[in-house]
Amino acid sequence: MTAIPIRALIVEDNEDDVVLLLNTLRKSGFEPDSQRVETKPALEEALRSPWDIVFSDFTMPSFNGHEALELVRRADPDIPFFFVSGTIGEDRAVEAMRLGAQDYFIKGNLKRLSPAIHRELRDSLARREHRVAQERIHYLANYDALTGLPNRVQFYERLAQCLHSGASTHIAVFSINLKRFRDVNDHLGNAVGDTLLIETGQRLRAVLHNDDVLARLAADEFAIFSQQCLDEAGVTRLAETILAVFSSPFSLSRYEWRIQAKVGISVYPRDAEASHALCANAAIALHHAQQQIGSSYQFYQPHMRTTLQDKLALLRALETALENRQFELHYQPQVACADGRLIGVEALLRWRHPENGFVSPMEFIPLAEESGLIVPIGAWVLRESCRQIQQWRSQGLTDIRVAVNFSAFQFRQSNVTAMVANVLSEFHLPAHCLEVEITETALMQDASSALQVLNELHDLGVSIALDDFGTGYSSLSYLKRFPVDVLKIDRAFVNDLPDDKDDGAIVHAIIAIAEKLQMDVVAEGVETLAQQEFLQRAGCDLLQGYFIQRPVPAAEILHFHQSSLNGH
Repeated sequence: MTAIPIRALIVEDNEDDVVLLLNTLRKSGFEPDSQRVETKPALEEALRSPWDIVFSDFTMPSFNGHEALELVRRADPDIPFFFVSGTIGEDRAVEAMRLGAQDYFIKGNLKRLSPAIHRELRDSLARREHRVAQERIHYLANYDALTGLPNRVQFYERLAQCLHSGASTHIAVFSINLKRFRDVNDHLGNAVGDTLLIETGQRLRAVLHNDDVLARLAADEFAIFSQQCLDEAGVTRLAETILAVFSSPFSLSRYEWRIQAKVGISVYPRDAEASHALCANAAIALHHAQQQIGSSYQFYQPHMRTTLQDKLALLRALETALENRQFELHYQPQVACADGRLIGVEALLRWRHPENGFVSPMEFIPLAEESGLIVPIGAWVLRESCRQIQQWRSQGLTDIRVAVNFSAFQFRQSNVTAMVANVLSEFHLPAHCLEVEITETALMQDASSALQVLNELHDLGVSIALDDFGTGYSSLSYLKRFPVDVLKIDRAFVNDLPDDKDDGAIVHAIIAIAEKLQMDVVAEGVETLAQQEFLQRAGCDLLQGYFIQRPVPAAEILHFHQSSLNGH
């Protein structure tokens, strides 16, 4: 039979007793690789190496077995520990077992040694696996597996402990969110997104004090609490330090990505005295910071809670509106600049609240985009517009084109082209009846993906209109690449026509660009006869605005069409 190798650490001052123990081990089928120590410093040094088993005398000149057992358990809670002594009594033996020894033997009577070793080596492995599993469970319950930072549970617990201890009279909580994190995941993959999160944690940790607590609370949300800020100026400095972490780009999959951060701040005891309330107020302040452009921070203010509650109430009402079909479409005519004929209409979403009447689109559209509700709402608008086109065509209005607004969020949906094709097919419509309208700012958020979607839609035969032209990027190189059929001059350049010479020059330039690129031009916001006459002289193709017609229900478009044919 092959001997079983075993690394044995022996705490013993008598060399003869060591020899006897080793001989017993060999006779029992083990091949011991052993080391003898007899002092506390020697034991501490030996425990820096791994051992399979520890044997210890109980009484030695320089220290006793209890001390040895304590040192071993501190170094390794699972290793089998046996007392081998000639002086240990029954009471001491029971006490030793209670303190963590696995067994005890009387010197000169080691008959039970072999089965005990086999049993305890097996049990120690089970104990170790169980302890590691428990430690892993505890770790996952309290720490983020990706970054190694405390998670939400651990962060709240440590903040609560800090507040309860009363060790600090000033504590600042910072809630941090990364902008464009979804874009990194969508375009470079989750593994690259994980790299971004790990590096973010490392950058933040590097600028914090050792006593500051940094945690990852959610996908792209981090939090910090600090006891080092003694006044608002100190809190402001730390907020600026946090934002400065993101001033240099992140190298991600051979790309340089500039990530903006938003920070919300609450301060103890001014804003709240409980840990959850402090964190909630920091999150509310973060929400307000997210409404600002660029990297920024916001201190919590009491009015923010009311604003957020109003927003959440509006969101719930918006969800109800979608379920209960409280939306309707109004249509604003687009007429030929030359003769006033109806060429097309823009479909404009309206929300008729059962108690409050019409809710302004300026109020609910941004919320729909932020919450993701714009996707089902947008799908309804597309389908309702196509249903209305079919109805108008059955009533003799066969040459009208309906422009439907698409948000950047809708454009990022992978099935947008298929959705448009399916709706056109459902209502048996030629594609040229539909115009997809998107702002240039939304288009440029992800120009490469947008180009692919626009090409697919254009291949269907759908017209593409670029809204608010001149207010965003206005990149002519991109304009040349995109399959755009219509440029819409933003109302900001029409408002002061014909008096403002700069606006007049811009309008002339846009019309000239569109003509060279064989695009039609629609001027939005036409509200006076003077504006209409200026645009006619400038060579604009289509006009849209209150001077032409306010947005109206679908039933009134037929009447407007007839009036335009009659020259009224």
